[in-house]
Amino acid sequence: MSDVAILAQILNSGEIPAFYDHAPAGTKLPFVAFTVSSQNFEADDRVYHKGLSFRAVLYTVAKSPELEEELETIFDENNIPWEREEIYLDDEICYQEIYTGTF
Repeated sequence: MSDVAILAQILNSGEIPAFYDHAPAGTKLPFVAFTVSSQNFEADDRVYHKGLSFRAVLYTVAKSPELEEELETIFDENNIPWEREEIYLDDEICYQEIYTGTF
C-alpha cells in the first residue's frame, strides 16, 4: 500500500471524511482535503530515506473544537507530528484548520 493510501486510511479512521487533493463537487462540510509532497533525505546522488510531508485542511462552517480535537487525536495516536494554522475564508464563509507535518 502506498504512503498516500496509508495516510488516507489514517485520516478516514475518524468521523470526518477525508479526500486526497479535493472533495468531490457537492460534498457538505465538514471534511478534510489533503495533499502530499516528498520529504526525502538524499546524499551521494541517491535517496537514503523516503519521507512524506502533508497538508491536511479541515473545512468547517463554524469553529469546532471537537472536530479539531478528533483530527489532532488521529495524528497523535498514529505518531504523526503536526502544526496547525487557522484561516477564515470570507468568500466561502467557512473556516480552514490547516495541519502540516511529516509522515
